Amino acid sequence: GDFHPYNLLFRDGTNFSVIDASRGGRGDPADDLAALGVNYLFGAVVAPSAWASGYERLWEELWATYFDAREDAGLLEAFGPFLAWRLLVVASPVWYPR
Repeated sequence: GDFHPYNLLFRDGTNFSVIDASRGGRGDPADDLAALGVNYLFGAVVAPSAWASGYERLWEELWATYFDAREDAGLLEAFGPFLAWRLLVVASPVWYPR
């Protein structure tokens, strides 16, 4: 439920930790991907040049890596509502006043 880039701490290479996992591993994969991916879109809105310089590649790698690792036919059907929710969160002046 709170799976986003700011809760991933990388060390060397792919050695990383996930912090703030209060709900553990009980999230819906579609929500996890929406929560992680929406931050790349949000970052590109805040800093438009960031899309071409990195966020686009992260967005594409997120999806490619997920689908390479697991077959999930229902993911795209479930993804839309979760993405809409996550977009409303980042558009909220309560959470992001600027």
